[in-house]
Amino acid sequence: MQVSHRNFLNAFTAVAALFVAGLWVDRAAAETADAPPGNAAILEEVIVTAQRREENLQKVPVAVSAFTTQALQQTGVATAQDLARVTPSFTSSSLLGTTDEISLGIRGQRTADERITNDGAVIAYIAEVPIARPIGVGTTGFLDLHSVQVVKGPVGTLFGRNTTGGAVLLTPNTPTDRFEGQGRVTLGNFGRVNGEGILNLPLAEGVAFRIALTDGNRDGYVKNRATFPDLDSEKYQGGRASLLFERGALKSIFYADGVHYSSSGGAGELTAVNPAGPANAIFPLGVGGGMTQALNEQNAADYWSARTASQTFDRSQVWGVSNTTTYALSDRLTFKNIIGYRNSRQQAHTDSGDSPFVVLQASLPEYAKQFSEEPQVQYDGERLKLIGGAFYFRETGWSGGYANAFGPAGYSTDYDEPAENISKSVFTEGTYSVTDQFKLTLGTRYTSLRLIFSYWAKRWFLWKTT
Repeated sequence: MQVSHRNFLNAFTAVAALFVAGLWVDRAAAETADAPPGNAAILEEVIVTAQRREENLQKVPVAVSAFTTQALQQTGVATAQDLARVTPSFTSSSLLGTTDEISLGIRGQRTADERITNDGAVIAYIAEVPIARPIGVGTTGFLDLHSVQVVKGPVGTLFGRNTTGGAVLLTPNTPTDRFEGQGRVTLGNFGRVNGEGILNLPLAEGVAFRIALTDGNRDGYVKNRATFPDLDSEKYQGGRASLLFERGALKSIFYADGVHYSSSGGAGELTAVNPAGPANAIFPLGVGGGMTQALNEQNAADYWSARTASQTFDRSQVWGVSNTTTYALSDRLTFKNIIGYRNSRQQAHTDSGDSPFVVLQASLPEYAKQFSEEPQVQYDGERLKLIGGAFYFRETGWSGGYANAFGPAGYSTDYDEPAENISKSVFTEGTYSVTDQFKLTLGTRYTSLRLIFSYWAKRWFLWKTT
């Protein structure tokens, strides 16, 4: 539902008033604050951004599982599925049987269907930019990361993409002032070869460039008993580049990333057949019916095998650019702006029949592009810490395709979902330290959402794929 401009401006004025009032409260508290003890014990800090600012993990009043670069390497976390092994209440699974597109879940909240008309309860953020369609996150999302944070929600005040379940914050490594690089090659069975290379180049004082590339290939490990390629193979090439520009109080980081992914796709496996069912009657092949014979074939075959009635596949292509700029207005006041654009395309064809017959097949093309803009103002005082800003998100795309049951003798369902998603919001959140052990946090967010069905996205996708 679209909200009137007058209500939107009234909410923004209220937020601004709260922000300015907080500055005066903090100034008064700072004048009377006692000096910290000089002999306090110093512990190693783990810095997180669960509240959109850098803070010590031990002082953040939010349930966060954080992993540094060293922790990721020590625990062997290289994908979202690996992250689920070491993170309580967090799950990750692939969509359509591929590792490129993933579905994230926290405390039981997740979205199994990432179509253009659906928003996930858990959103991945790369360099603070929300990724509405998690295509590519499974392959390049964990490339050359500085940290990973699983913020267990709801966190809708500061993370505005309907994150009722939580958010997964993927923070890439940024360029440094040192010339350095590293490489890694992973070998495995089924012809698996994965390579990663990272290079950091200081270009001038306050200017540096960093690039990370990845290339992977693996043959299918599920034998296709038909003449089509073996299932669940994967091949991808991708990377991420970043450029740092820093002068005095200004710091700006540009990011660009992309990946091209292809797979032979996945298939279902028969576990039982109803002898009196329609599928067994429609395909009367052999004694007992066609599907009964297909089940007998499956039971006699190797566990890691299946049969498809046509060639299956999954192909995707995604790229994005973003910029994060911060400017220190004073010792305590900072302006920050996060802007990002992302473009993704995917097409998949699956076969769930596990037989020579078209029992259930689905073809699912999808296209989406998103733009987001988020200006912020942060205040870091002695006792009061404030953050306020605005958020704009616009996504256009199309999810189409069809599902066919029982071939020409059965029926098919067509999917045609062109849509435009628009989100506008203003927000603020403040934390006041009443004492060193007691803190009070108050936040508010005003959001206007709109969903529009738009057929231009469908026409654009069909034109690009022909």
